[in-house]
Amino acid sequence: MDVLIKRRKDGNRFKMEIGFFDTVLEIKEKIQKYHGIPVPKQSLFIRGAAMADDRDTEHYELVEGSKIDLVVIDQDEEEKQEIVMVGGGTDDDDHDEDGEGENKKKKKKQKGIRFKIKVSVPAMRRWITMDVDGGETVAQLKEMIGIEGLAVGRMALMVGGVEMQDPQRMLRDYGVVEGTEVSVVVRSAAGVTAAAVVGKRITVMVLVKGVTKKVGVEVNVMESVRELRKELERLERLQRLVLPTEGYFFIYKQEVMEEERSFRWHGVKNNDTIEVFNGSVTGGS
Repeated sequence: MDVLIKRRKDGNRFKMEIGFFDTVLEIKEKIQKYHGIPVPKQSLFIRGAAMADDRDTEHYELVEGSKIDLVVIDQDEEEKQEIVMVGGGTDDDDHDEDGEGENKKKKKKQKGIRFKIKVSVPAMRRWITMDVDGGETVAQLKEMIGIEGLAVGRMALMVGGVEMQDPQRMLRDYGVVEGTEVSVVVRSAAGVTAAAVVGKRITVMVLVKGVTKKVGVEVNVMESVRELRKELERLERLQRLVLPTEGYFFIYKQEVMEEERSFRWHGVKNNDTIEVFNGSVTGGS
């Protein structure tokens, strides 16, 4: 399929053919091959959110004609500034009478400017408005969120459905600007400690019957569904979630889930919804 790639610095656009299951890294490699831009200098964005190298076209729901923004980093100060401006325009009024260069002024503006973002904590059913600097790191943001009873290592921060995976990368590198909405996803205890378990982590969206807001929980695709039950009950003990009092079971794509089976066995994919229904299952499935 063909996608449209727009270079943010000059607005130049080009079409490029990609595979239906290409990873972001493979897309970058094709840009390097056909357009000469080294992979390490590329940052790709879709719908204002940075694209992670290990994610694929399915994760970002790329289709024929999808538009991707390309930012070439570390080339000059002007391009670096554009990372901050993802989703917005550039400032054409930067000019001073003392002859200070436009790029130098942009660099000054970029440093130390604080702005407000919205942090969603579905497990606590609340929003937090936070004052941040685009130069702060993902790790610093996690520390500022400071959810009581939840270790920093169990937080995953999502922007536009994409996890900000590198704790040392700056917020501006992930396209975080004024008004950006950041969602906190809770990792399961097993997902954090079982680094040796083969299988990637995914985020499942849990919807309790009668509740309108979903809760994001990170799990390992090789874990059994029972691990999800343990995590939800932990959240309930922390008073961050209300579960049915008379027992419950899980429904995925209108079918009852076998809790001793893995998420992979059930075909669960990243950001899929699992529903929690009141009652119990009898007689087998």
